[in-house]
Amino acid sequence: MQSSVGLAALLYASALAFETLKYVGLLYTAWKTLREQGGLHVREQSVGRPKPSIFFFAFLPQFVAADAPDRLARMLALSSVFMLMTFVVFVGYGLFAASIRRPSSRDRRS
Repeated sequence: MQSSVGLAALLYASALAFETLKYVGLLYTAWKTLREQGGLHVREQSVGRPKPSIFFFAFLPQFVAADAPDRLARMLALSSVFMLMTFVVFVGYGLFAASIRRPSSRDRRS
């Protein structure tokens, strides 16, 4: 834990260290990708932690004052807005995908 905090402080303080680490990581990823043989292998993964919960606990609290009397209500409201926006976006994706998948009337005649 202390080493990760120290590394984070170093990367925060030094732009050169951050850029160096970023490019070394990019080159390493490219090298590993080029070394791989064969096609894509999909492994079955076990169910992990629920990612939306992690998002809510990590991101949303910064928008609610710690001393607000209605903290829970505000968190629930923000969570509801997030879920509604996500639903609308995914419905939009689905409608778009369905519209480009559906054959046109010209294609149905042949």
